[in-house]
Amino acid sequence: MTVDCSKCDSPVETDRKHMSCSTCQLIFHTHCAYVSNLKYDVLNERDSNIFWFCHACKITTKSMFNQLAQVLLELAEIKSERDQQKNEIATLSNLVRALTKRIKMIEDETQVYASNLESTHTMVTDMLAELPQATSIEEGFASLEDRIDQMSQQNSVDTKPCDIEQRVLQIEKNYEEFEVAI
Repeated sequence: MTVDCSKCDSPVETDRKHMSCSTCQLIFHTHCAYVSNLKYDVLNERDSNIFWFCHACKITTKSMFNQLAQVLLELAEIKSERDQQKNEIATLSNLVRALTKRIKMIEDETQVYASNLESTHTMVTDMLAELPQATSIEEGFASLEDRIDQMSQQNSVDTKPCDIEQRVLQIEKNYEEFEVAI
């Protein structure tokens, strides 16, 4: 059987030495493909996993390999960015959980302070109501001191108004820090 050489268009007898491109399957004379007898023997060994490409396919294959290499680099960058984003998401999730716990704690503390403040307000109102009944300033102060002692014993909380104000300021500061963190 004969086919035409893809380079010189002359007939090539397929039962004689010839080259067939591993990509496009076109047939070439060995001399048109610039393949020596030694190269031909190596390429056509029985268990050879060596491929031969014509000049046009070498250029195309090289271009494809370059493009594939570029795609693989871009894919590696995308995977790296994805892993970095996963780490950032995990970090942010942990921060949100920690801040949620802190908010709950601040809310609980605020409720305690609000309850104590309400109790203190009620007692102060009661004390002020008793002042007009005092016959002297000394008696009024003594009555107030007694009521403050009673209030401290009833609440079993050793808080002074300035301590409460400082704690409220601290809670407000924590809340502002939380808003900045978000």
